[in-house]
Amino acid sequence: LTTSFSSMELISEQPRSPPAHHLFFSIHPLVKRFTCMLDYDKMITYKVVPFKTMLPYPIISQLEAYTEHYRLNYMDRANPDKGYHAYQHNELLQIVVIGGINNYFLIYTYPPAGFEIADPTELETLTLWQGYILQWQPLPKTYRLDVNTIDHGEAAFKARKQELGY
Repeated sequence: LTTSFSSMELISEQPRSPPAHHLFFSIHPLVKRFTCMLDYDKMITYKVVPFKTMLPYPIISQLEAYTEHYRLNYMDRANPDKGYHAYQHNELLQIVVIGGINNYFLIYTYPPAGFEIADPTELETLTLWQGYILQWQPLPKTYRLDVNTIDHGEAAFKARKQELGY
């Protein structure tokens, strides 16, 4: 099996440490290496949340900054329910800003690499993700926290999300 993509090459079946300047993705049934034009010195890779570590979830002003960046640079004005952008908050957390329907934005924060646990019963005490709904208010150009999972719970967050049409 060969490929016509010059930037791809077959990785040997022997495990080896990958070069720092490559991204990996899977193509059935072979694993390929794809060379990207990214600044890897500034890129952070996600790490598994260590055992019994409190996650450094972002504060509301940081979420507002991510949402404003998304609104100004990535929001699909024609289909605001279809757009999203993912941000790497730190080496443990990813933040995804979604939408913009009627100036309401969904924000999810979660550790994409997962958690390190010793006992499955610990899952009951972990906060696996946090969700926020922010409303953009053109005057005085600010965001208002509508609902979040911390104060209102997951059920209220999901109900409000459904009310807004997400």
